[in-house]
Amino acid sequence: MKTTLEKGRPFFNYQKIEDLEEELVKAIYAQRSFEEQISLFRPQRLAPSMLIQSFIDSKKRVQAIEMEIRGLRYSF
Repeated sequence: MKTTLEKGRPFFNYQKIEDLEEELVKAIYAQRSFEEQISLFRPQRLAPSMLIQSFIDSKKRVQAIEMEIRGLRYSF
């Protein structure tokens, strides 16, 4: 893993950020997949609760990854 100093900012672990960005893309695709499945139900509240919970979990995962990336990039 490579650690670099960038213009007065703390050391970043760029490989870790890259890995998290790849994970974020996968998590977003999973979230969109659940969204599409739920959108097939009319009204959407008729979608199975497991499907809705999976969507909620995937949304939380996306948010957690985004926060972790922000933390690595902007923490001082």
